[in-house]
Amino acid sequence: DEFGEGSWAMDASSADEWARRVRNLRAKVDAGDAESMHDLALCYENVSGVLQSHVEAVRLYRRAADPGNARAQHSLGRCLSSGAGCARDEEAAVRFFRPSAEQGYELAQRSLGDRYAQGRGVAQDHAVAVRLYRQAAAAGNAGA
Repeated sequence: DEFGEGSWAMDASSADEWARRVRNLRAKVDAGDAESMHDLALCYENVSGVLQSHVEAVRLYRRAADPGNARAQHSLGRCLSSGAGCARDEEAAVRFFRPSAEQGYELAQRSLGDRYAQGRGVAQDHAVAVRLYRQAAAAGNAGA
């Protein structure tokens, strides 16, 4: 994945590089690649400048989440939880966090654990929250 967890700020010196990366991702998206859909959605959500569109990010996350992409399911749940690019809906967020967590995606395990701990979108259940936090921690999530 060429987009990693670094800075998403686009400056003049990197504009050509971002344009090249986005062209490559769009070609893969057109071919139906779910990972590329997720990565392009991250660009729309996080890159400063003309590319930024939370609505387009949500559209791409949905496309990638439908076939079961765990990263996209988590990202879509995050958008639904915050209302970025879509209506805020905690119950819908949980519906996307859950299958992602069940696939072992540690960020989703933590996010779903947070929902159970706080009773957001689900009935509050500390035992379930602790189980999810432990799974996330075992998978390497330092914040769990």
